[in-house]
Amino acid sequence: EIYLDVTNGKFGQNETTPASIRNMAALAFKRDMDYVQAEREYVGSLRACGPNWHWKSSDDADHNLQNMMIFYEIAHRAVHSGLLSDQAHKKMQLSCFLLVGLLSNAGYHGTGCTLFQNPGLYKSMLQKEYKKPRKALKAVIDATMTATIEDYHSVLFSYGKENTQYLFVPDRGIDKTELIRQQREAARNGSRELVASQFATGSLTVEECTYCRTKGKDNKCCPCKIVQYCSKECQAAHWPAHRKVCPLKIAKAKK
Repeated sequence: EIYLDVTNGKFGQNETTPASIRNMAALAFKRDMDYVQAEREYVGSLRACGPNWHWKSSDDADHNLQNMMIFYEIAHRAVHSGLLSDQAHKKMQLSCFLLVGLLSNAGYHGTGCTLFQNPGLYKSMLQKEYKKPRKALKAVIDATMTATIEDYHSVLFSYGKENTQYLFVPDRGIDKTELIRQQREAARNGSRELVASQFATGSLTVEECTYCRTKGKDNKCCPCKIVQYCSKECQAAHWPAHRKVCPLKIAKAKK
């Protein structure tokens, strides 16, 4: 329920929203292909980690950065293919390129984002001073700590060379309907697998019963891995609310 409240804007842009919750909100927006809101939440999830965040010293920062770069590659592919061609999404593509270059220079390997496999092109888009690892990392942190998404883009773009521009010309002969279906399916599956894996590894933990808020390590997760309960009675009592958002229930209803 908190997850849905965040995605529906109940908490606005309150920077006290936990980093992990903002990350999950971003996943929801990505799954719905609302990439503008997804980008805002991903950047906010790193901002919520504090001004000294680093993927090596914070699990939240590591997960949030990994998820953000996977998202940026999806947004880049959407622009590259011609699925999205407005200015807002082109800015995401350019943000993606500059971040891959900066993070590669900083020593980040970008698990899950294939653009890190050949980062030379993206490094070449940066001004020379950002070749140094510490300078590159500080540049990324400074951008994510700005107050608004507009300021974030402005600071991030200032790191690029003056002639930096969008590199790809979309292919207009594509079947956009099929591409949208594929994008939604990929986002849906990726989000579900990530949540399941985080619960399985203990990197995302919820120690309270979703219904009565009783804390305990013996609480049992629902098969969907989104909620957990301390008893069958609590699970039954919460089912009328959970059934509306349970991904397993929704998937079954669509068949």
